[in-house]
Amino acid sequence: MRGVAAWAEQDDETWRSIVIATRPGFHRKGIGFSLKSEMLNRARNAGMLVVVSVVHRDNVAMLKLNGDLPGADLELDPEDAHKQYMICTITL
Repeated sequence: MRGVAAWAEQDDETWRSIVIATRPGFHRKGIGFSLKSEMLNRARNAGMLVVVSVVHRDNVAMLKLNGDLPGADLELDPEDAHKQYMICTITL
């Protein structure tokens, strides 16, 4: 296995992306992008309208991955008093 993706249904129209991770030695090879794209396809097929994920501001690779996806919007987490996390909302 080279990577893993996990998500949970947040409500009737939203999935929350819990984790996208690639095995050491396989970073920056498009695996994370493929996993996230497959998650989005599954969400769309399940009738979801939105996929949301929380990403630490230091995780530049994941912020870029999410930001490059169509329909993505990145903003600071309004509930994070320390301004360390971003919310990525992808409208399907």
